Amino acid sequence: MRLFHTGRDSLVGLDIGASSVKVVELQRGRHGYRLRAYAVVPLPQGTVIENAIHDRQGVVSAIGSAMEQAGVKTKRAAIAISGNAVIVKMILMPKMHELDLEDQIAYEAEQYVPFDLDELYLDFHVLGPSRKDPEQLEIVVVACKREVVDDYRALLEEAGLELACVDCSVFTLKNVAEVIGEVSSEDIYHQGWSERDGPQTVALVNIGASLINMTVLIRDRLTFVRDHFYGGNQLTEAIQKHYGLGFEQAERMKMERFSELDAGLVGGYFDELASELMRSLEFYSAYHSKFPVERILLSGGVALMPGIADALSGRTGMQVDLMHPFPTIAIPPHGGLDAQAIMQAGPRLVVPVGLALRAFDP
Repeated sequence: MRLFHTGRDSLVGLDIGASSVKVVELQRGRHGYRLRAYAVVPLPQGTVIENAIHDRQGVVSAIGSAMEQAGVKTKRAAIAISGNAVIVKMILMPKMHELDLEDQIAYEAEQYVPFDLDELYLDFHVLGPSRKDPEQLEIVVVACKREVVDDYRALLEEAGLELACVDCSVFTLKNVAEVIGEVSSEDIYHQGWSERDGPQTVALVNIGASLINMTVLIRDRLTFVRDHFYGGNQLTEAIQKHYGLGFEQAERMKMERFSELDAGLVGGYFDELASELMRSLEFYSAYHSKFPVERILLSGGVALMPGIADALSGRTGMQVDLMHPFPTIAIPPHGGLDAQAIMQAGPRLVVPVGLALRAFDP
């Protein structure tokens, strides 16, 4: 799914987060995908707050450093937009010709978005026939304010790049889960399962410094998406308060001396994080109670916290696993890449990997 894409190859996935800028470039060969280049460049606190860029030159500089460190030559980039900058809606519409569908989507979108359509970039993707009524189509509609996309375009131009593709963070999670075999990439939504024996229902959850992206899949079918502001910064702030440290000192302690943190402090954070996840899943369950989530696949920087999968599993009562893009996406033995470091950082790189996969869209 994409808001727009020129369709040419050679593309770098560029993830601009609250704590870092991450770039990933992939190659595709006879045996699948492999990592060509990557880099992670940290951003100072306050550079990006709730998707709003507060230090434009700082972000431009970080993008340039990441591209240089990775050795990426292409100038075409795919970015992800999330949080309050984008509106994602699942709607039902009668089956019709695609050209008629485009006109009807624009009309329907006016009922769901609180802005004039002239102020928005609008796109949609047909998921397939509805489970409840095969004569209806399930469609995901995505709307983003033009000023947001145009501002990112200008930002990338300042960094010497071309904005080639705009995606939603929640969609990149599904892209990666399909490639690494965690969910099916085939449309088997209606092939031979019933509500009694049921399909596997999986929540893909990416937790960064300040934002949680969640998408729920029933088999391979995108069913629910939600972004909300909560992340690793909440633990950093708790460390600040508990130990009387500055933000940067607290962040280093979290990243480098996690095992030394007060157990009650970490446990309290995991309690709050589990509550945040369950609150989102309650929204999902309100409309899909017959297909409860059975498993959570976790990614993002917070997924690197030691013991987080077991901690969240115990608190949610669900199976919780980390989403690792590597080594399904191969790491070349030559070329100067640190395979061990990449494997360890894998869950943190899911969004930029998902963006880089857009280079291979049909």
